[in-house]
Parts: sequence; C-alpha cells; structure tokens
Amino acid sequence: MIYATVGKMPLGFDRLIKAVDSLAAVINEDIFIQTGSSGFTPVNAAYKDFLTFPEAEAMQAKADVIISHAGIGTIIGALHSGTPIIIMPRREKLGEHFNDHQMEIAEAVLGRPGVEVIYDAAELEIALKRLLGQKGKFRPQEKGAGIITAIGNFIDNRARE
Repeated sequence: MIYATVGKMPLGFDRLIKAVDSLAAVINEDIFIQTGSSGFTPVNAAYKDFLTFPEAEAMQAKADVIISHAGIGTIIGALHSGTPIIIMPRREKLGEHFNDHQMEIAEAVLGRPGVEVIYDAAELEIALKRLLGQKGKFRPQEKGAGIITAIGNFIDNRARE
C-alpha cells in the first residue's frame, strides 16, 4: 500500500496529488491520498482531505512506501519506522507554500537510506520503483539519530540569515 500525504497546510498541493493519482491509474498498488486543501479530486485512488493524527499514524504503519511533501513530522515518522519515503517539496514560486523552507528540509535528508527526493512529478514513478519492496530492508533510524542534528543545523542557519 502506498500512502501519499500533503499535510495540513492551507494551500493546496495539486501538483503532488495529480501525480500520485495519475500513477494510481497505471500501477498495481493500492494508493491512499491525504489531499488537504486541494482543488483537485483524485479519480484513481482512495482519498480523504484530512486525517486525525491516529489515522495518519495508522496509514504510515500500513504503508510500504510514503509519498509526501517535505513535512518534518511525516519524514521523521518514516525514518523512525524504516518505511521508505519519497519527498516532493512544496515550492513558493508555484504557490504551494509561503517560502521555500521545504526545499531546505528535503536537502537535509537527501541521501539517507530509504529516502528519495524528487522535484518534478515526472520523477515519481522512477522513485517509487526504486523504493517498492524496500520496507524493512534498511535499519529504522532511532529517535534523535541524525535528523534532529540536521534540523537543528537548519534552524541555526536560518536564524543567522
């Protein structure tokens, strides 16, 4: 099962939702999309606008791969559970966020085992093929292992700007 999430941001992330929904039409995998404040309604995948925290945790636990915006909570959850994750950062210039901090978060986790970062919808299917079947094949990261340091460095660097 593939779980896609765009978080609770009041701005839509139609670019990611459309890409996942298109993918759902051509692959043989169950896909669930948390669509948030989107203006696009999926036609090929199950979806719900918003999930409660327990619902989101259950989806993450069930997922073989997570597809997500660069939301730190989802990323940390995936790293802790050892669930592969594809991250597509929201972009300010596309009206998906108020700034480009998600680009910086994506860069901070780039290269970690089980993490693929994509910047364009055309990269999604290739990234998914690399990660399907990988759940449990890399060691889940312990709480606080590396990611907290990376986030701390990110915050420190932003404070100096």
